[in-house]
Amino acid sequence: MDGLSMDLPERSEQRFILPIGSYEPFVESVESFMEKKIFSDADIVQTIYMNTDEHLSPFGTSLKVRKYLPKQTDIPIVEGEQLLEIKRTDSGNKASKSRTKVDGIDDAEKLLNSTKCDYGPYLAVQYQRKHYVPTDGQGLRVTIDKDVNYFFLNSYGEWIKIGNEDDFFRIEVKRNKQDNEIAQMVEDILMTEGAVSTISKKYMSYNLLRRHRTGSITKPLYKDLSGIEIEAKLDVTGDVNDVFSEIRQMFKTKILDFYISRGSPHIMESGSINTYYHENGSDMVLKAVMKCDGARVVEKGYLEVVRDLYDFGCVTKRTETKKDFINVWDFHPDEVIGKLFRGRKTRYLENSETGRIYQLSLDHCCDLNGDEVMHQLEVEYVGTVKSGESSESDVIADISNIVQILIQKNLPIVPSTRTKESWLRRNIRYRER
Repeated sequence: MDGLSMDLPERSEQRFILPIGSYEPFVESVESFMEKKIFSDADIVQTIYMNTDEHLSPFGTSLKVRKYLPKQTDIPIVEGEQLLEIKRTDSGNKASKSRTKVDGIDDAEKLLNSTKCDYGPYLAVQYQRKHYVPTDGQGLRVTIDKDVNYFFLNSYGEWIKIGNEDDFFRIEVKRNKQDNEIAQMVEDILMTEGAVSTISKKYMSYNLLRRHRTGSITKPLYKDLSGIEIEAKLDVTGDVNDVFSEIRQMFKTKILDFYISRGSPHIMESGSINTYYHENGSDMVLKAVMKCDGARVVEKGYLEVVRDLYDFGCVTKRTETKKDFINVWDFHPDEVIGKLFRGRKTRYLENSETGRIYQLSLDHCCDLNGDEVMHQLEVEYVGTVKSGESSESDVIADISNIVQILIQKNLPIVPSTRTKESWLRRNIRYRER
């Protein structure tokens, strides 16, 4: 592809949200010391995210087609000149981007599918954007987005609106060096206003799609072991994207009693910012799973390694309490331990004999205060589609057999009991040395 010149092709990126009532005051504050930059006569941005039905777009890579529009439309516009952008995030918030002109979505598909991956339009967003740069135009760009609408292209080729953001607006701070005084001024305003770190529009798209598809699951799920988490963890030691590709091939046909659940056949992708913290002077560690303006607090008990069928030593059990969703503006933890971003791809396996359902998740974790990245595979029991209660021993046996299947395929994975919290704490200790 022939590349086009662009500002800040390599940069760090930070994302925040503020309540929509703060929009005008925040814009006025930014305009007092930054200049508005005009990229187009139109200020509505449309971004179409490219992927495959098997979600082969790698972690850390965004394939998207961008177009400026004079106004929001009922469905995305796929014709006409657009920009194909490829953005790669190596670790933390560091990103690099390239772009090229294309004549509509079909042209973008031809360029991307030279690798025979069958990429196509999958999700889309439209939103109003303002760009700001320092007076010298160097090293920094601040974008302010509002009125975000989300779309999904279904299997019939129809665009469906799956969500919108009208209670808050987004701010992105993009810079090519850390010691930028103007960027610090922007961040000071954000902190004064009570801004909250957030996930990207791409991952919000996947979260909304997950909610949309969960509502159409054909088999009801009974959570018979409510309040208990039983799972296995496997650290990924090789290419994480190759691991996911291998897994999707493995369970296309039944192995032992396990196959891809027909009640939930889709791959689910999602993203969140996980905040680990203490409350009221307690030693108990709580986790707030934050997905834009909503958060759910999760309380987990002591981690117990249980005996599995093959002595892998990676099957664990602990209590888990998921509390009600709260507004992020009401979330004020006493003592924050650390934060990480978690991107996740999930398949659901079903035991054909018992109807027990297992969540097979591949996690991409980035320490938001450092450059460390962790990839981990989890096998977790989530419930059953048949009547009757499951015993813990039966669930442990199922998880043991699924792990055995994965291990026998010689995937670059190793049994582990490492939790995300312990990984995050290790990173913090290393930085403090």
